[in-house]
Amino acid sequence: MLILSQHSLRREKPLKGGREPLSQSPDLDPRELMKKDLPNWIQPFLTELTAKPFVGEQQRKRTALNHIVTTFVALGIGVATSVLALSQSGFNLGLIPIGWGLTVYGARKLRLTIMHACSHHAVFTNNRKFNCWLGEFISILTLTLNFKAYQRGHNKDHHSNKLLTPGDETYQYLIDTVGFRLGMNVNHAWKHLWKTLVSPTFHIHQFASRLAATFLSDSLSHNLLSVVFWSSVLGFVTLKNSWLAFLVAWIIPISIFFEASSLLRQCVEHHFPVPTTAKHSPEVLSQMTAAIFCGEPTPKLDSSAEWVEIFLAWTLWWLQMLFYHLPSRVFILTGDSPCHDFHHRNPGSHKWLDCIFERQKEVEAGVKYYHHWGLLEAINESFKFMSLQPPHSS
Repeated sequence: MLILSQHSLRREKPLKGGREPLSQSPDLDPRELMKKDLPNWIQPFLTELTAKPFVGEQQRKRTALNHIVTTFVALGIGVATSVLALSQSGFNLGLIPIGWGLTVYGARKLRLTIMHACSHHAVFTNNRKFNCWLGEFISILTLTLNFKAYQRGHNKDHHSNKLLTPGDETYQYLIDTVGFRLGMNVNHAWKHLWKTLVSPTFHIHQFASRLAATFLSDSLSHNLLSVVFWSSVLGFVTLKNSWLAFLVAWIIPISIFFEASSLLRQCVEHHFPVPTTAKHSPEVLSQMTAAIFCGEPTPKLDSSAEWVEIFLAWTLWWLQMLFYHLPSRVFILTGDSPCHDFHHRNPGSHKWLDCIFERQKEVEAGVKYYHHWGLLEAINESFKFMSLQPPHSS
């Protein structure tokens, strides 16, 4: 198995469990190659895109308020863009996908990063109630599992040695909801993933389940707040006769695209352990979560290469970065999710605000971490580990 990606220059001897240690060699690491081959002014963008700083990069501090405000602003701009494009019609309709993208980005970051941090009381470190209030509002807004139920299950089973066992949220989603099978062949797993992503039945079922979790949960207060909030929204939509705009600008991105993003993300959130290892020991648990970086090694060209060859190599590289890795980072590996391994070693820490830099600090200090380069490569590795599991194992 390659340490970096299918384009890696070298192989390294895998650790027990079939995973490779993170290499900081500039001859191997794509991020270090980007630092070497590209100008300084573009490095901050590359750090955000890849979710990996170069060695020694100066940390840029962000606050919880910065994360919250920019995420809600992106969400608002996304909805507004779709509504305005729909009202103008004509060529302006081409702006709707941009609106959808911003809406999905905002909604996914609210749910995946900010609500998740709220469940660990890591957004407002001096007032736990504020975390609960914000988490509750996000769960109502995004039509997802009520915050208290999510927090209870997440902290009890997901952050324990029950990770990826029956009862764990990721296990339940992948096996019970999506229908992957332990021991499933890798090729079959890929076919099942693509089939599920375009399945109307899957999306209708998931959206119906989310509506039930929003309005018919085991929390009466959550249900009442949901009814009040969404009654107000739907009342306004009715008053303005804006049902088409509501459907296009909110329901489509928050249902189909949100769910597709969630599915792809959860395929790589954790890996099943190798069956022969000591089950869910601390070492195995650390290997079950790997970082996912978004990027490619820069072109390796001979000094005698012609300008056409250089031009084509760099064009291909930029196409991969902008049309594969950037969408992966923005719409699927949103917020702090590329460095989810850092979170599992530091649950409840306020360092989620700058986790990509905090993780890099630990790596440079000698802490052993694991990673993949590329979303599709990470999904493939996840399917490989799932294929090794005994059927119906627990």
